[in-house]
Amino acid sequence: MKRGAITDRPWGMTLAELATGQVTGELVVIAEGKRYALAFERGTIAAALSPAAADSVGRIALTSHLVSSTQVAEITRRLAAYPERDEIEVIAEVARLSAPQRKTLRARVITQRAARTFALEQGTFAFDDT
Repeated sequence: MKRGAITDRPWGMTLAELATGQVTGELVVIAEGKRYALAFERGTIAAALSPAAADSVGRIALTSHLVSSTQVAEITRRLAAYPERDEIEVIAEVARLSAPQRKTLRARVITQRAARTFALEQGTFAFDDT
């Protein structure tokens, strides 16, 4: 397990080390009592979590013009009712997204949530490859 502070060195260098090392595991960042997570699969960020409201899947789908504002309430309700379901698949059902639209949305969600970690000024991280 690798641990440290996000201010130990430029954050991009930490992520680049994980990417070039082609690691698989989870990087968890705790900043201001909030949890951010990046899942790596052979060096690629395969999933990401962020507690920021702007990073919610419904908000990203809305600002990407993939869903309407009236669909967001239904999406939020379904996600709360079935938290174990893949959030992109829930949106795809509600909005009847095509396979390319699902792929685009997933990439935008992961990218935005991963990018959010660059905005953190303080915090600690731990990478677990188990």
